[in-house]
Amino acid sequence: MTGHYIPAAAPRYGVFCIWAEEGADLSSGVFEWSFGNGNESPSGVGVFVPFDCELFAVGLVIEGTGPAEVEVRQNGASSGRSVEITSGDRAFTDFAQSPVAFTAGDVVGFHTVIGGVDTNGGTVTAWFRYPI
Repeated sequence: MTGHYIPAAAPRYGVFCIWAEEGADLSSGVFEWSFGNGNESPSGVGVFVPFDCELFAVGLVIEGTGPAEVEVRQNGASSGRSVEITSGDRAFTDFAQSPVAFTAGDVVGFHTVIGGVDTNGGTVTAWFRYPI
């Protein structure tokens, strides 16, 4: 990852993240991510967003090695944004120049696109911003 210079005239944002965990190997094409207590959330179930914001980045850390890909879901449908590990154990995708708008009341979830027997579980994190 690299730092970004923010000029004084740039818009200012508050930032927050929503993360989920999986304790076993990731499986391709399934909804297996938990928001606490091991409850795997099916499509359309996740974390409620209480105000308008923008998804601008996604990170993934696995306990083993890739490949792995996890997408962010918006109200049960693909947001068009994902993070992919081709090798190693972590990856981060920054799309701040073309963020995805989320509206108050939307639900954020995660879907494993690509999994594998050597992933050994992990944590996915969606990063959001809102103007301040």
